[in-house]
Amino acid sequence: MPPREKSRFTKLYNKHLRALKLEGLAPKTLEAYSRGVQRLAESLDRCPVDVTKNEIDDDFARLLETHFRSTIKVDRTGIRFFYEEVLRKQLLWIDFAEAPKTQRLPDILTQTQIASIIRATRRFDFRCFGFVTSGLGLRLGETLRIEVGDFDRERRPLHVRHAKGNNDRFVILPAMTP
Repeated sequence: MPPREKSRFTKLYNKHLRALKLEGLAPKTLEAYSRGVQRLAESLDRCPVDVTKNEIDDDFARLLETHFRSTIKVDRTGIRFFYEEVLRKQLLWIDFAEAPKTQRLPDILTQTQIASIIRATRRFDFRCFGFVTSGLGLRLGETLRIEVGDFDRERRPLHVRHAKGNNDRFVILPAMTP
């Protein structure tokens, strides 16, 4: 990107980041929305202020060859936010056929499989991590954020902070937990 265009884009991109932060979006959402704008600028090799519908269509057609539709939908939302909130322009909407929605059930390990994984783990802290994650049905990030103060030994709930959707929740500890 030419230096003048790079400077122009950097100013608008920083304004975009600020607007996203002011919306109160989660850090991962902020990162994903801003990545879409970066990708568009890199594809055009200029600041995407005066982009045409054909340029956007070409960019998304190229992305469809290498990225999942869900990624492209997030890019589209980030670019739309950039145009509407930062540039105060109406975006020429990007059309592409939606993939059929499929629902997949997660793979679930049996208790025997979980027990063999935990037994095969040599480090005690990793064993505890596996036991807590699988035993309480937590996500990886939820387990990583657990602190000592999140346990209530008397009433037995575990306070899970910043779970999916940045919500807090409580999980009841099993009776066998010391």
